[in-house]
Amino acid sequence: MTVDTAAMTRRLFWGLLAAEVLLVLLDAVITYGQLVEDRYIRRLFNITREDSIPNWFSSMQFLLISLAAWWAFFVHRCRFSPRWQLLGWWLVAAGFLFLSLDDGSRLHERVGAWVAESYSQTDTVAGSLVDANPSYTWHLVMGPFFALGGLFVLGFVMTQLNSVRQRLLFVAGVGCFIVSQGMDFLEGIDAVVEQVRAALDVDTYDVTHFAKSAEEFIEMLGQSLILVVFVRHLGCIGAEMFLRQSADERPVTP
Repeated sequence: MTVDTAAMTRRLFWGLLAAEVLLVLLDAVITYGQLVEDRYIRRLFNITREDSIPNWFSSMQFLLISLAAWWAFFVHRCRFSPRWQLLGWWLVAAGFLFLSLDDGSRLHERVGAWVAESYSQTDTVAGSLVDANPSYTWHLVMGPFFALGGLFVLGFVMTQLNSVRQRLLFVAGVGCFIVSQGMDFLEGIDAVVEQVRAALDVDTYDVTHFAKSAEEFIEMLGQSLILVVFVRHLGCIGAEMFLRQSADERPVTP
């Protein structure tokens, strides 16, 4: 079976983008606008909550990216590619799998809250760092690991992509992650939130809710771009050969 990956990835991207815009609109109308009176229904569409449909959608995109990277790993393994290439794809796949788990379980927020509770206002180096941190504690604890992992993924994947277009789309996807995390950092600084609130003459909730909504949308857009690049890459390296070879290697019964 032959698949036109160019056409498929275009439809995939526009479909994902439409879903993301719809999630933002549903949050604005149902959650913020309180179109539905029942608070439990509103929570389903609240883009700022971890136990919501938008967060599930985001977690699934991370999982799909991980599966695409695992597929690339097995294709290269089938072709006896160099060990560094196999290790690179393994780390990329494992990294996005961790992000899927993290996004669906609030792992980094919980770790940050635990560190803040354990070390805040203590006479230790860790306590001083926590107290000096102007934003969420998870940026201090998990941020360096995310940054190093992101740099590795960027550097490795750029060596694997086959066209300038794919590289540009991948850089755009990574850029969306950087922007969204920068917004999250600023959101955790009370002085910044207050300045925006005063400038717009709105309530604090208005600022934090729509800032979070924009942040989540940009992050989901970045996920979609990376997923499309990985699927397109699978088509470029002939991933169907892996499936065909696996079928050909099955024992033939007399």
